[in-house]
Amino acid sequence: MAGGGFGRSALIGAGVGLVAVVVLGAVAFLAFGGLEQLNSVPERLLVVAIGEDADGSQVAAVIFTVDVSAGAVETESIDPQTKVAIPGTSYEALAEAYSFGGGEGVAAALSRAKGGKPLDWVALPQEAVVEL
Repeated sequence: MAGGGFGRSALIGAGVGLVAVVVLGAVAFLAFGGLEQLNSVPERLLVVAIGEDADGSQVAAVIFTVDVSAGAVETESIDPQTKVAIPGTSYEALAEAYSFGGGEGVAAALSRAKGGKPLDWVALPQEAVVEL
C-alpha cells in the first residue's frame, strides 16, 4: 500500500501544479493587457515564478510559456530541473539560471537548450505567487 499513497500524492501534486500553471498563465496574460491589447503582446511569453532554494537563493520555482499565437491562450509547463548550460558556472538546472541572470538568464538558458531566440519573459515575485 505504500506505493498507493505515493501515487495519490503524485496525482494531487500534478493537479495542483496544473491549476497553478493555468492561473499564473492567465495572470501573466492579463498583466499584458488581455485580449484588447493582443497586438502589443508577444505571441509567446516565458513566465518565471520566483522562489527560494534551500540556501535562500532566488531560483525559478515554476516556469512555463504562454502562447497566444492561435488567438487562444495555451500554456506549456517547463520542468525547472531541465538540464541547461549556464555559462561561467557548474550549475545545470534551468531553475538555477535565475540566480545568474534573472528572467533574461532563464530565457537565454532555455534558448540554448531548445534552440531559437530567447523568449520575451516576465518574472513573478514570490510575494505575488503566494498571494495567488
